[in-house]
Amino acid sequence: MNGQTGQHWACQPKELQDNPLATFFDNSEDDGEKKVKPATQAQLQRYAWIKNWIKTRPSGSNCVQPVDRAFVEAYIEAHQAKSSIVHSLAPTCPQLTRDLNHMHRLGHFSRKATTTYQHANADYPKWIYTYQLTGKAQ
Repeated sequence: MNGQTGQHWACQPKELQDNPLATFFDNSEDDGEKKVKPATQAQLQRYAWIKNWIKTRPSGSNCVQPVDRAFVEAYIEAHQAKSSIVHSLAPTCPQLTRDLNHMHRLGHFSRKATTTYQHANADYPKWIYTYQLTGKAQ
């Protein structure tokens, strides 16, 4: 495990907190100029909601994962987003996944991949992203 594990550990779902094999690795992209589409007004409203949810969460953590059940369910309810049940942690919401990815590409989040060996099975992802607000987003 590298030194960055501790800063993201509070974002781990309860099911993963006891996993000694959960690790983080840097998947940083090249610092070259990124070609990113500008956000639409609807996207900006969702992005503001995501940032506000993270900043006002009781844990005080400035990061989130797309398998955080409370976060995903609140997002689905707030935006009437489509979802499906794919694995046991939280509903899967393609719109939320796209929003988090676009916010990362715009520089609002840093992103690390977390392995999930302990729970890896047919219906569970082998890794997930942990998104952490950057200075630009705060």
